[in-house]
Amino acid sequence: MARFVQNPRVKWRVWKRVRPVHWGGWFPVFTNMGVIAISYSCIAPVVLGFASVGMYVIYLVSKYNLLFVEDSSIDTRGLCYPRALKHLLFGLYLSEICLVGLFVLRSAFYPMIFMIIFLIFTALFHYSLSEALAPLLANLPRTLALEIEELSRTDDFPSPGLSDVGVADSSPHIFGQDGDEDEEDDGPEHVTLGNRGGSNPGLEGSASLGRTFAKVSWNAYVKAVTAQLHKIGLGPVLERIDAIIRPEYSPTPNPIMRFLHPSTFDSFAHLRELIPKDLPDPTSTYPEDYVFKTYYPPEMWEPAPKLWIPKDEGGVSAQEVEHCARYGKVEATDEGAWLQEDGRVGCEVEQAPFWEERVLY
Repeated sequence: MARFVQNPRVKWRVWKRVRPVHWGGWFPVFTNMGVIAISYSCIAPVVLGFASVGMYVIYLVSKYNLLFVEDSSIDTRGLCYPRALKHLLFGLYLSEICLVGLFVLRSAFYPMIFMIIFLIFTALFHYSLSEALAPLLANLPRTLALEIEELSRTDDFPSPGLSDVGVADSSPHIFGQDGDEDEEDDGPEHVTLGNRGGSNPGLEGSASLGRTFAKVSWNAYVKAVTAQLHKIGLGPVLERIDAIIRPEYSPTPNPIMRFLHPSTFDSFAHLRELIPKDLPDPTSTYPEDYVFKTYYPPEMWEPAPKLWIPKDEGGVSAQEVEHCARYGKVEATDEGAWLQEDGRVGCEVEQAPFWEERVLY
């Protein structure tokens, strides 16, 4: 494509800039493939095998393209992936509706009832899954900060990366931390006297007391039933069931148990141990003014554009470069571009003056 471009600047962009990814047109293609495969699986389950192989090949190709061929300047915060996964449930809806229709045509009453129940169960599962994941996709859980604080007390594991405190300290004028401002006076402390609303203080906490009593009663009942089961020789069976319901952490768990209990085997504390403690600071490769560039618009820190003038035999380009630097205070160069005999502009993209080292954040 760059062979047919006459403008040296455009030719340099074609050769040097990575092709952008349009997520709005990239994810729906593969999501639609998954929906079609799941929809047809009710008629021909072998379709799932071919679809799995095809999706794995697409995964390898897409992974290579995203790492070395394509790039995106839009940060989606990874929200496109869970949305695409939830869209796959639409294929399950279609499959179940098709099965309901087939059972109706065959006058299979009981299988039809079961499929309707499964359809309702799928809808309820979809709703509960969306309600459970929606807060986690928008914000980090508040308990994460408490877990970090608790782990910092027990071990000397440093937090990788630059914390918010470090960013604020490195550029206090951005965050309004000048250090000379006085603390705001919140006024006199409000003291509550007496009983508000005329409620009886003896009834306060009765609800929590009732829940505590019910919990203690239930634990006593479970303990009594467990003792009776141990007497009749079902102790090993109960221990096995308890190990399945409440397993202990193991560095090499069973894949099935790891899938059933992610909070035990993939908790924050255990996943944090997988990070090397001697991990270098990722901000060491950042430029010194990266905080300034992050929190200010590009118009405030981008340098003035550079002029790339084609070199000619008459020396006009050299004169223009000198005049731009002397009178216009504009950076210009004629290196890497030249006028050809047919009047066209030739260039060497490797010598373009626009090249800047890319910073990976």
